[in-house]
Amino acid sequence: MKKLYLSKELLLGGAIIAAPLCSLVMTGVFQNDMPLFPLLIICLLTLFFRLLLFLKTGRKIKEVRLTACDIAVALFISYIFLRWLLQREDVAELSIFRWFLFAVVYILARTVNHKETLFSALILSASLQAVVALLQKVGCLSSLHPLFDVTGTFNNPGPLGGYLAVGLVVAVLLYASSFRHWSTRTVLKVASIGVMGTAFYWADSRAGLLAVAAGLLMAYGGKMKFFGWRGRAWCVCLSVAAVAFVCILLFAYRPLSANARLLIWRVSSDMVMDKPLLGHGVGAFEKKYMFYQADYFRNHPQSDFLNVADNVTYSYNELLHIAVETGICGLVLFLLVAASPFVFSDERTLKAVLAAWLIFAMFSYPVNVVPLMMNFALFTGLCRGKTVSVLGINRIFCGIAVVPLMGLLAVCGHVMLFFCESSTLLIDVLGRKVRNVEQVDLLQELPPSCETYCMRGDIYLERKSYGQAEESYKVAAEMIPTRIRPNYKLWNLYLLQQDTVNARKMALHILAQRVKVENTFSIKVRGRMKQFLDEID
Repeated sequence: MKKLYLSKELLLGGAIIAAPLCSLVMTGVFQNDMPLFPLLIICLLTLFFRLLLFLKTGRKIKEVRLTACDIAVALFISYIFLRWLLQREDVAELSIFRWFLFAVVYILARTVNHKETLFSALILSASLQAVVALLQKVGCLSSLHPLFDVTGTFNNPGPLGGYLAVGLVVAVLLYASSFRHWSTRTVLKVASIGVMGTAFYWADSRAGLLAVAAGLLMAYGGKMKFFGWRGRAWCVCLSVAAVAFVCILLFAYRPLSANARLLIWRVSSDMVMDKPLLGHGVGAFEKKYMFYQADYFRNHPQSDFLNVADNVTYSYNELLHIAVETGICGLVLFLLVAASPFVFSDERTLKAVLAAWLIFAMFSYPVNVVPLMMNFALFTGLCRGKTVSVLGINRIFCGIAVVPLMGLLAVCGHVMLFFCESSTLLIDVLGRKVRNVEQVDLLQELPPSCETYCMRGDIYLERKSYGQAEESYKVAAEMIPTRIRPNYKLWNLYLLQQDTVNARKMALHILAQRVKVENTFSIKVRGRMKQFLDEID
């Protein structure tokens, strides 16, 4: 039996290590999301065989001790599932599977007996990411983003910084508590922290820096003493000061990036106010945000945020993200899940790591990053807290539970194959190899952006659907008012239709248009507009 428990923990630990590495073997348009399905299938199989093991042992009743966190998670996941079932709009299907993964990893974490195995797996995984990042920095490996030297196996440095922040907090707390004397093992532990710290520095993540500070403050703040203040008062004051300091850094260090986040939060607040109670639906943020951004700039044409407007698929604040998709009801339930470990658990290390994760979530998008989402489920599940109720589970219940698990496994496999096929077809569409209606409709699987709507306009133009082409180009231009390409395509469309009145208006608009960065394309377009105006005048 002990071997079975150990094998279960080894499987979960292996999933933790494999999660960030899956993107290396996944390709296609949905490369960052595809690791979700094999990891979910592995966790479901582990849970499936766990139930079969209980059925095989012959025990009639198994006692399950429910904690306050268990109840909060059950309420939140049930609400998410019901909200997804009842929503009428077509939104991103991948989001519901992320929450399924959260639920399954949480259940598995609740049955773990040896937490140290999972902590070691997390530290090993973070150390591997650090080694990859350092190799990228020295040029031995290629970065996965054209604009950044260091990304690890993630698609940009942001998730890497968050992952390393969590790994650093776990490593520092575990190694500090177990330190007795210097030995070879101790040197290796210190070296792993050094490697993670160096990679964390090169990742240059401000949210990650705040996460590390919050985690260490949560762990050691109560033990500090300053001018007679000790414990909570000191921890709260220092935490507030740290947050204020980092907020100042957000503006002083990268003001454009900070203003971009403020724009996203401003537009996201409009989305919340539009549907405050139940939200827009699970997965709706990435499908609807750009249209709300277009509305914002339509109503505020001289906004100070024009220069930081860009394509957006993440909210950079998980509380806003959840409020947009599930409304105030979902946000309250999520806050119950997040607060339960701090109120009912005495696990100092886990509370510190959760604090780091939650602070990082205030400035980033860990729910959309599969390894970070798994970490949240893992830490929440390991913070068991006090038992509030005991539930007796019999063999009949377990036998019934096996059926939906098998169904979910089949659905995961089917959806994974669907997205693999869709990814291949979308590559052909984006590469302009196909233009039939069925495959063009696959563009709807991608989050709306200025580029995808320009592409839709091009497709409609080739099919001589001029009205739909004009509408697509206009939406693209409103999404990011500083992009000159959509307006240039509109000008070409008016010329094709021999509509010189609208072509002249668009030429004047292009000449007066603010652009984020002047480049060769924008200079050539402005020159062409001047030539056109000279010809017709």
